[in-house]
Amino acid sequence: MMNIFDIQHSSYHDGPGIRTVVFLKGCSLACFWCQNPESQNSSPQLMVYPDLCIGCRKCERVCMENCHSFIDGAHIFRRDKCTGCGNCAENCYAGALVLSGSRVEEEDVLMEILKDAEFYRMSGGGVTLSGGEPLLQADACAVLLRHLKQEGIHTLIETAGSVSWEAFEKILPFTDHFFYDVKLINPEKHREFCGASNKRILENLVRLSEKTEQITVRMPVIPGVNDKESDMKELADFIQAKTRVREIRLIPFHRLGKGKYDALDMKYRAASLESPSVARIKELSAAVNTYCSARKINCQAV
Repeated sequence: MMNIFDIQHSSYHDGPGIRTVVFLKGCSLACFWCQNPESQNSSPQLMVYPDLCIGCRKCERVCMENCHSFIDGAHIFRRDKCTGCGNCAENCYAGALVLSGSRVEEEDVLMEILKDAEFYRMSGGGVTLSGGEPLLQADACAVLLRHLKQEGIHTLIETAGSVSWEAFEKILPFTDHFFYDVKLINPEKHREFCGASNKRILENLVRLSEKTEQITVRMPVIPGVNDKESDMKELADFIQAKTRVREIRLIPFHRLGKGKYDALDMKYRAASLESPSVARIKELSAAVNTYCSARKINCQAV
């Protein structure tokens, strides 16, 4: 079984060609700028969009835990009582209630993916497993990836690498490419901003690069966190000295996930940050390429 929160069809940004992206629930990091907050917790979570509520009160009638009530026309939701059963979301015709997270058989995910098989063949695309952290469910990923390779479909994993090396070993034979997210090289800053050590992340990147050259290291550029040239130098020095990675991509921060935080009653700590300009991302990309002059590494601004 796979614990997923979304399957996105016709993606152009998560690998080559037209792709289907399977988003798995649960993450081992706590980056405060995360654009998919619904991915962090492995349990099902109800997302509430009060502006869409039409006041039909069906949720109030079907909820066994009495989580929903209406006072003076206002919809009140008691998240502390919610068990994530999803009854209310199934009966919400207006889309004001959405359950994020469900356990699905790998074979059922495969059947959904194969609907797009012709697009993969036409475009050189395939399937990307993302998250959250997909490798927290390495066994389930390996089952799905093996089926995909039997179908001749290109496979890609998006990972932050904060998992055991054994998780990588399970999926390596069936994975064509890795998008490997590195937020920070500095260990103190990584623990401060991402909520965990980066020791295992960097160790796994070194080991993975010894097994395959099909790795793209991605760094999200977050204002006040890792947007200085000194951060780029640390990244370049590590990649150049410790790994066989040949491609780096810098991805600008954006606030597109804010509405999801509101829907989950979570505080969005990145609300005051502004997206870095295109010019700034290009400057930082050029700096990485300069620092990587000892070895041919291509850093692109996304």
